Amino acid sequence: HHAPHALLGVDAEGGELLSTGLAALDRSGDPTEKLDAVRSYLREALPHLERASRELSRVSPEAMPAEYRGAVTDAQAEIPRLTAAVRKANAVVDVLSDLMGRNEPKRFLMIFQNNAELRPTGGFMGSFALVDVDKGKVKNMEIPGGGTYDLKGSLAERLSSPQPLHLINPRWQFQDANWYPDFPTSARQITWFYDKSRGPSTDGVIAITATFMEKLLSITGPIEMPEYGKTITAQNFFYETQMAVEMEYDKETNRPKQFIADLAPKVLERIMNADREDFMTLAGTLDESLARKEIQFWTKDDDLEARIAALGWAGDVKHTDGDYLYL
Repeated sequence: HHAPHALLGVDAEGGELLSTGLAALDRSGDPTEKLDAVRSYLREALPHLERASRELSRVSPEAMPAEYRGAVTDAQAEIPRLTAAVRKANAVVDVLSDLMGRNEPKRFLMIFQNNAELRPTGGFMGSFALVDVDKGKVKNMEIPGGGTYDLKGSLAERLSSPQPLHLINPRWQFQDANWYPDFPTSARQITWFYDKSRGPSTDGVIAITATFMEKLLSITGPIEMPEYGKTITAQNFFYETQMAVEMEYDKETNRPKQFIADLAPKVLERIMNADREDFMTLAGTLDESLARKEIQFWTKDDDLEARIAALGWAGDVKHTDGDYLYL
């Protein structure tokens, strides 16, 4: 008779800590401060949830009074699932905080991949950005209006392209750097080209696809682009972006990717100012997009890269004893 109350007590304390942790998302302050607050509550809640999982696994519902059986059976299914989710969330918050510059400023090369024009890591690299982050805030974001082709003139070394690429271009250049299905290998190649094009030193590469941008726009809502006479939504993003970068740009200034350079900061600003409800939607979207490799991370920091890989975010080709299906 006492067991259900004891179990509920353990679980209630863990649940209370989780609720308090989520409430930290409503606080003002740097995103990394919010994440640090969430992480501390997740860590405190975890032992309570693990203990509840252990205790529940030893309980036989048949030995319980009838009025408790349903609750205990439900808890036996849900508490281990919640415990695993909190354990993963703890690791996710840890990695995100480091990527967002919790301890030191970070500079990333962000690659925009057009997944309507397929390449091994997700799509043709049409545009890229140089992004500086510090304590969760984007301090600077530079997106060349000419896109990846802007680097053609500054590449200091000549490199012969992989043979199948000869059909397109016998000289290997930045825009074709994502040649390897293993994302860390492609990311190192992307970084090599950027370094050889006299680009500033970077801490890693983040690749996102057009599909992910559509998902972000479904969270932010319509983005006004009065300078282009457009309103961008999740529904028209792909069409309007293609029109802007292929047809409508000023041929004299020749900056076809300027539209993306003007749109991206507006999307980012909306995301950074998301409330708790939007933040939770964003978390779900990120989780789905990371699983689908619509976002991939690579960093020069070996410890951080190992934690990224452990979460399945690295886009790496697995080293296994047998075969596996790689789409």
